[in-house]
Amino acid sequence: MKIRKFNPAGIEAYRQFIAVSKENFAAGMTMPPVPETLLVSDSLTSTTEYDLPDIPKSFDSKWELGKFLDNCIPENRFEHARMDGPMFSWLSALLFDQTTKIRSEELREERAYIANTGYQHFYRHLILGPYFFYSIARDNPERSRILLYSTPDEVSEMLAQFGANRLLYSNRSLQEVLYRLYYDPKTKKMKKGAGNKTGGGTRRFTAYLNQIGINYDLSSISAEQFMSMLPPEFNRFKASV
Repeated sequence: MKIRKFNPAGIEAYRQFIAVSKENFAAGMTMPPVPETLLVSDSLTSTTEYDLPDIPKSFDSKWELGKFLDNCIPENRFEHARMDGPMFSWLSALLFDQTTKIRSEELREERAYIANTGYQHFYRHLILGPYFFYSIARDNPERSRILLYSTPDEVSEMLAQFGANRLLYSNRSLQEVLYRLYYDPKTKKMKKGAGNKTGGGTRRFTAYLNQIGINYDLSSISAEQFMSMLPPEFNRFKASV
């Protein structure tokens, strides 16, 4: 089976499905399944060049979802694929059950399902976000766990804060520093206290980036150099590295 993509009529049909699902949830009714015709109809979709392997019944995290998607799309097609909003919207419909807590949580905003490839929006998409951040760390996927540790239906605090940071997209050293500072491999989540606004937390890290970016070319600094430059307030997170 090939991965498919929506045409404009398919996007509108999926948008209507989401709207009806939200109405049903608000009324305490059961959400309908994604119609089979929405996924395979030639009047709503078309095939892509990418093969679709067997789909797991569930994914433990966005990282696992990103790994699955990365295996579907060849590395040399990354730049082309990541801009294909209709394809990721179709994948959202296909994996709707795996990325939505049916009957226990209200559906998210539309951009979580209908892919917008703009940098201020794409990371909020439940399929495109995991694919993108796993793929840009393909040389060492472990470091992407700091952004993709949450369950597939959630947008983690780290992803919400750093997902639109374009410096992160091409700077592997910065990705590595975020992972080493704030990811806890034992709990497979963000370290306790990392979300604080003070004391070396992620918001202070963002402020520090903005500060040193004035005088330093951050693209030329290694992860080790970056770690050594951090002020003492970050020591409590460095100590657990």
